[in-house]
Amino acid sequence: MDGERLGGKVAAMFTTRRDVVERAFNQLGQNIIGLTHSINEQQKQGQTLDGAIGDNLFNDINSIETMQKRVLSHNDGLGSAQLSLRVDDLSQLSADEYGLVVNSYDTTTPPGTIEFTVTNASTGESQILTVDLSSTERIDIPNSGLSLGIDAIIATDPQPGKTFTLRPTRLAAMEASLVETNPAKVAAADAQIKANAGETEQCGDATMRVSALNNSADPLYMDADNPLQISITSNIAGVITYEIVDKNGTPVTLPTGSTGNFVPPKVPGDVLTGLTVTPDLLTGKAIFNFAGIEVELERGQPASGDTFDLTYNETGDGDNRNILAMGELQNKKIMNGNKATFQD
Repeated sequence: MDGERLGGKVAAMFTTRRDVVERAFNQLGQNIIGLTHSINEQQKQGQTLDGAIGDNLFNDINSIETMQKRVLSHNDGLGSAQLSLRVDDLSQLSADEYGLVVNSYDTTTPPGTIEFTVTNASTGESQILTVDLSSTERIDIPNSGLSLGIDAIIATDPQPGKTFTLRPTRLAAMEASLVETNPAKVAAADAQIKANAGETEQCGDATMRVSALNNSADPLYMDADNPLQISITSNIAGVITYEIVDKNGTPVTLPTGSTGNFVPPKVPGDVLTGLTVTPDLLTGKAIFNFAGIEVELERGQPASGDTFDLTYNETGDGDNRNILAMGELQNKKIMNGNKATFQD
């Protein structure tokens, strides 16, 4: 309803809700996302009392359900689609909302392409987004820290003029929750195996982390003198091809007793080249399982030539480096273009 047409106090109430209350909800949500997500990400860089890699302390801001709730589909009789909105970059995230309008849906070459106009409701800035439905990649909304996913076309194809509202932060404060209450699950120590981008310049924008330490007795499990590296050889049509190499850059031969979920399957004596992994369409995540550990592709897309080092990092009882790093987050400028802390 347009409150301006009613005039007087009623119009003033509608204006206050639109310009003050709703904005405040969005700003509070922005702050909560910064707080909970940064703590969760630091938690995943550490190791718990029982030797496991840390898991989320707070709710996942990019769960499938949460991403889909950020998109409001208008009941305009112009078809339907299930969209999702992911928060990729806290530094670019704002309290702004966006309008999304379908310009065209071309199915000449199935599954087709959709063209949208996305408009920042605060600044009025508009941009064109073209989504190839045959691709597994999400589409970045420039200068927003957000990416859009087309999860499904539902029943009736979206027609030109179909509208959506993107609300990245509106529900974040309401949905925030503590999901881990056992203090033993706080990852206070630094993780024993770390995953970092290789020394050569990366062409893609992928980030990886060690997500599980399953078997330190695996013959390929890293130690101080024997790091491993994931080397990306191609990323075509949503399928990532990679190999596992040693510190000299030589592809590793699978030893007896070492296990992994390799695609295609590998047996002892096989060289660990030509391996593939397919990121999940909705979340963009993928798991590399080998050498007694699991490595998670968290976000972004690696490109041919990108490398990720897996190195041993001495840690154990009494190590508190990760909990100190978690406490230091309150002083890190990770919000508003890296100009403000979530505390600010």
